[in-house]
Amino acid sequence: MFNIFYYFIPFYFIKILFRKKSNFIGTKQKLIHLRKEKDIMVYGTYELLDPEDEALYVYTRTLGDQKLLVMCNFTKEEQEYTVPETFAGADVLISNYPQSGAAAGARKLRAYEAVVLETK
Repeated sequence: MFNIFYYFIPFYFIKILFRKKSNFIGTKQKLIHLRKEKDIMVYGTYELLDPEDEALYVYTRTLGDQKLLVMCNFTKEEQEYTVPETFAGADVLISNYPQSGAAAGARKLRAYEAVVLETK
């Protein structure tokens, strides 16, 4: 079965990382490595959170007991998002900004920030 998110999601994540003008090649290599290493990134069940929000693109991927939360800010302004309690204490898998941990609750996403959280 063709999965549009197999191609669509990495494209937008990379697009955000490119706008940041950070180490684009290194980040792209990390994404490729994670995609090969973690089956959840390819085979996980996709669930869009808050589809009405035009500034933020937030979704989860679930595979068995593994869960990822992907948050992307598509604007040049800071945006606030409430991280679900299931991601309290989650690890930051990859981000285009330095991170200081991932607590549940209100979180500010900086301009063009993209971050992936993984439950322990």
